[in-house]
Amino acid sequence: MQARSKRRLAAGSSLVALAMTLIAQPAIAAPTASPTTTSSASPAATVRPAAEPTAEARAAQVGPGILIDDFDGAAGSAPDPEVWGFETGRGFEGWGNWEKQFYTDSRNNSWLDGQGNLIIQAKYEAPGATQQYGDDPGNSHNWETQWTSARLTTKDKFDFQYGRAEARLKAPQGAGMWPAFWALGTEGPWPQSGELDIFEGASWRPDSTLSNVFGGNAWNDLRMIDGWTDQGEPLGDDFHTYAMEWTPDTIQYFFDGRLHHEVTRANMGSDWRSSQPNYLILNVAVGGNFGGPFNADSGRDSTMVVDYVRVTNGQNPRPTGRLAISREWTALGGLRGRLGDTARDDARTFCGLRADGCGQRFEGGLILWSPASGAHPVWGEIGRKYAEVGYENSTLGYPTSGEFCGLRGGGCGQRFQNGYIYWSPTSGVQTVWGAIAGKYAKKGWENSALGYPTSGEFCGLRDGGCGQRFQGGYIYWTPATGAHSVWGAIAGKYADKGWETGQLAYPTSDEFCGLRDGGCAQRFQNGLIYWSPRSGAHPVWGEILDQYASQGYERGRLAYPITDELVTPRGWEQRFQGGILTWPR
Repeated sequence: MQARSKRRLAAGSSLVALAMTLIAQPAIAAPTASPTTTSSASPAATVRPAAEPTAEARAAQVGPGILIDDFDGAAGSAPDPEVWGFETGRGFEGWGNWEKQFYTDSRNNSWLDGQGNLIIQAKYEAPGATQQYGDDPGNSHNWETQWTSARLTTKDKFDFQYGRAEARLKAPQGAGMWPAFWALGTEGPWPQSGELDIFEGASWRPDSTLSNVFGGNAWNDLRMIDGWTDQGEPLGDDFHTYAMEWTPDTIQYFFDGRLHHEVTRANMGSDWRSSQPNYLILNVAVGGNFGGPFNADSGRDSTMVVDYVRVTNGQNPRPTGRLAISREWTALGGLRGRLGDTARDDARTFCGLRADGCGQRFEGGLILWSPASGAHPVWGEIGRKYAEVGYENSTLGYPTSGEFCGLRGGGCGQRFQNGYIYWSPTSGVQTVWGAIAGKYAKKGWENSALGYPTSGEFCGLRDGGCGQRFQGGYIYWTPATGAHSVWGAIAGKYADKGWETGQLAYPTSDEFCGLRDGGCAQRFQNGLIYWSPRSGAHPVWGEILDQYASQGYERGRLAYPITDELVTPRGWEQRFQGGILTWPR
């Protein structure tokens, strides 16, 4: 039911634990239409038998957290009084919703039909006929007293905490009818007690079922997460099953076995009130701020027929992205963790993302889930960078880990499907992905000479290339050369010669060391750069490189270059530790 003065209901009940052996239930045939009693809206009524069956004949099966009630009993009898009681009267302000019915405990409004069904019927009475039930002498509040109905509850008789609750019923859909199968917590006034609406129906939306979760501190300070689902046919045309799967993490609602709405602990955040026993309620309200307009003729379709109510204590929720996100939030500390609470105006899990993913926002960040990646949080500087590049729609895809810190220089990182985001106090926050990320990994991540990335990947370079800056150097990639790092003195000389736009073009190897006299070198598309402690870094290319190669590179008598290639009046020359190579014009 919608927000209402159920907040004023008295709290407190204990779990019924009867020593009864539960037996397998036979298949139940579809119930037939129930008889009605005489009223101004149903003149051709069928008279019910007046005999009361024995308690044994109509007893529900009850155990700790278990209820099986098939409503077997003689026609005209009450449901099992060991399980079901009645809330009567008009309720304060029409049960908080300005509803027009007066609830009775009379067989005039609720009875067993002798065919395994419970009947709850709202009735339009002759004007003034309900004054016999009145709790408002003289009708000082101008209540419309022409309607009676019934509100059955297991309060103080049976409650349960977690498990599955299910009813099979046929809903009334006369104008203004408001049938419901729902549960309230046993502790505290509403909404501190919490509310779990398994099924609500409204005649102004006949094809749809509504499920809902309430929780909060007061009627004007609560969180409500509702879910309407259009079932494609009027609910009142046939019997349907309405069920709730309730665990410490989630409340899943089912219509005829199909999951149609889910509210998780993470959705409700600090307003989660579903960690206490609940009792069940079955009722048919009339009008009010949800049922809608009604008239005397509404009584021609005002009967709810309930085939059975069953509660079992097994917990078998469907695995969903919403549930995975809620469990991740709980594992991260829930309200006490870094993510904290959810904002009431943004509390729902949003699904339908790329690759069937889901996400949910919290005060301190975001959790994203997909079937391939699982559920992981993003927050802080890394979360802001992730947002900047486009979340899961970016090259990164979904997170595959949480943030991991304690890295070199006080840094942090996070893995994604197709890359990483790194942050450190000196480098800031940057992405690294694709082939460049693969090379970064091979070089040892932030522990290598490269250190942390100081830019994102930049593309549109010569020959379709891309590059990325790091604290200690660069990684370059092209389709022809692959990805290679360049750092240190060789990177300095590469920069001096114009990077990839210069004579050398792109690197075709990483730096290789262990050469003569402690030297290192690196290959490029059009030459090499050599470095040694005594010679410094210098490139060799073109015809001079060919001569140098023929003499054994640095292993030959020339050893290392000590100048770059020079232009002279006679042509080109380059000096080496062991001599000079020239190329005439």
